[in-house]
Amino acid sequence: MPSKRSSRSLLPLLAIGIAALAACAQESAPPVSGGLSGEDLFEENCSACHGKGMGPPIEHLRSLSNEEIRAGIINHPTAGQIRERLQADRVDKLINFLDSEESSK
Repeated sequence: MPSKRSSRSLLPLLAIGIAALAACAQESAPPVSGGLSGEDLFEENCSACHGKGMGPPIEHLRSLSNEEIRAGIINHPTAGQIRERLQADRVDKLINFLDSEESSK
C-alpha cells in the first residue's frame, strides 16, 4: 500500500493529465459541416492541443506521411472523439492541409 506521502506526490501529475485531457476534449460538438476547408477542420478539431503545447506541434504533423496522419487520427491516444467527428472525406481534407504549404504559415 502506498504511503500518504507518495500518493500526494502523484496528485499534481494526475491534475495535469486531467487538465490536458479536458482541454483536448473541450468540445463534444456533432460532426462539422462538409463545406469546411482542411485548415478550418484543423482549427476546429486539432489546434486546441496541436498548437498549444499539449500535442505534437503542426510542424511535426507536417513531417508525417499521409498514412501516419490517418493512423494518428484513427488511433488518437487522448481524443477518441476526434475520429468520431471526422468522416473519411474530412480526414482527407486534413491530410491535404497538412501536406500543403498553407499549413506552414
